[in-house]
Amino acid sequence: MQSKFVTFDALTQSDLWQKFEASAQKKRRRPIDLLAEVIADFLETQDDVALFDSIERDLRHTGYTEDDSVELVKSYRASRRK
Repeated sequence: MQSKFVTFDALTQSDLWQKFEASAQKKRRRPIDLLAEVIADFLETQDDVALFDSIERDLRHTGYTEDDSVELVKSYRASRRK
């Protein structure tokens, strides 16, 4: 049975990695640094989605709109970056 997970070695030998390296070169970045940034952005996005879902659940009972919850998430995210 083939594993669902890809090893880092297998990833770095793949066409996907070659494309990623080319993209990093265009940005004058080391691929590993760009990968770390991509992972950090992904994790931040996942945190934001979880926060948004939580706020959305809470707001359903308050009468606020979805736009209100989006603004709350944006405000929270901006305050975290300070």
